[in-house]
Amino acid sequence: MPSRAYQTCYLCGTVKAPNTYRRQLEDYPRPPDHLLRSNDIAGYPEDVHLSTFYASAKKDRAWLQSNLEYLENHVLPSLRKTLARVNKVVDEYAVALSPVRALPTEVLITIMSLCVTEEGVDLLNIRSSSAWSASQVCRRWRDIALDIPSLWSHINIDLRKQESFLYGPRYIGLPSILKMFFDRSHPLLLRTTFACDSATHLAKSLLATLFQYSYRWRTVDIDVVPALAFNSASRVTEAPHLESLKTNWMFFMQEHNYPASVISLSGNASQLRSLSLLGERRGAVRELSTIALPWTQLTTLNVEGNFVTDFIILAMTPNIRTCHLITKAVALDAPPIDIRLTKLRTLKLTGYSVYFLRSLSAPALVSLTIEDTPPQHCGVDRILPFINRSACSLQKLAFEAIPFTRQVLPLLQAVPTLAGLYMDIALQDDSLQFDLLLSALMYSDPGHDCVLPRLKELSISTYSHNPINASILVDMVKSRRLVGQGSGVTRLHRFYLRTNAEWNNLFDELKNLKEEGFDVVFDLH
Repeated sequence: MPSRAYQTCYLCGTVKAPNTYRRQLEDYPRPPDHLLRSNDIAGYPEDVHLSTFYASAKKDRAWLQSNLEYLENHVLPSLRKTLARVNKVVDEYAVALSPVRALPTEVLITIMSLCVTEEGVDLLNIRSSSAWSASQVCRRWRDIALDIPSLWSHINIDLRKQESFLYGPRYIGLPSILKMFFDRSHPLLLRTTFACDSATHLAKSLLATLFQYSYRWRTVDIDVVPALAFNSASRVTEAPHLESLKTNWMFFMQEHNYPASVISLSGNASQLRSLSLLGERRGAVRELSTIALPWTQLTTLNVEGNFVTDFIILAMTPNIRTCHLITKAVALDAPPIDIRLTKLRTLKLTGYSVYFLRSLSAPALVSLTIEDTPPQHCGVDRILPFINRSACSLQKLAFEAIPFTRQVLPLLQAVPTLAGLYMDIALQDDSLQFDLLLSALMYSDPGHDCVLPRLKELSISTYSHNPINASILVDMVKSRRLVGQGSGVTRLHRFYLRTNAEWNNLFDELKNLKEEGFDVVFDLH
């Protein structure tokens, strides 16, 4: 048996394996098949050859086992260490010779702009943000990232259900990190979201840091618990660049012995146009007129409050264009005042806010949405007087009719300018009124005066104990889809039906219209 021919490198100490292998596997002939398949005894000279090969094979096995053990315990570990050192050298050379180094800074900025998203930086999970990741690629990318303030000007802070962040000592430096982001984003304006459901020292510190930079606010969304707002150590009195503010009522109203008006922007927010006030406030109506906000310059208003409160706010905002009111409790003793909003174009009423229609007029209104209204207050009987009083050219109408009544058809006849109609209805046992509505919407010939001649989108969500009249429904949709040119009637582009009925074979006729570009959706339960 040959001796081990391993050598050791005098430079690095690496063990080198021998170049030769003692014997090939093909050198061992297999025993005859008749011996492997029976208990016969090998004869002479066959037994001599078999004994010779057998002894040689056992020696080779012992040699291989011994050398494999040596390779595994000494040679392979050494080779792995050497490979790791070589890999590091290769990586370093690759970095040194990278073609990225030759790219102009302008090209790198373009690449980074494609990698960085606009969702903002999550303060509690910085390493997952695209801006942070881009700054870790290389020194040039880091320098570029630090020189682009827009990467750091949008920050999200959500401390809701984050007990580890609120009480853990390792996160005590978060206010400093927040300030660092504000410094890196200088001189750009800030877009910040802050949400917290506790009043810990960390939350107070973060909110105070946010308030310190109010002079750079562009948009801010603050949703906190009362204890945090009322115990705020800082006050906001100046936000000259603020365009959108979304926050809680508590920042403006007095609560027991807590100080009032944590945010006071009456004359120091000249750019403020959008305001969202969250959380219903009861018993604070008398203080509304003292809230220090530039009401008259607002163009977007979203308010969740009580009925009387919203009335007063509408009277204070004559220039709003978009409005969403949420009222969860009805107050039939609302102030008997008439409010005329001449610039209002989009109005969304949730809950009992539908009662505002009886005292409101909006001649420029183009979109009206009524949702989540209790059945007995769904407001179909209030929409028509409002439209007649406003004399508006409504283009989008979404409402609920639960149950469906005969008042719906006169309502639609009063808004011939509608391009989008979205109805959530409940049919009684007798669906005659709904069938009459479908017949009125049907187009027959150029001389026919059908309802809603400009209708492009029709959405019907209905619940009924009995199946709807699929024949009339399909005929109506087909007639509005197949109108000819010069008819004065706009072709229907989209139809959506959601109902608690099974599939009707007549619906196949509408599905076939998809090939012509007609968008039709069935949602059957």
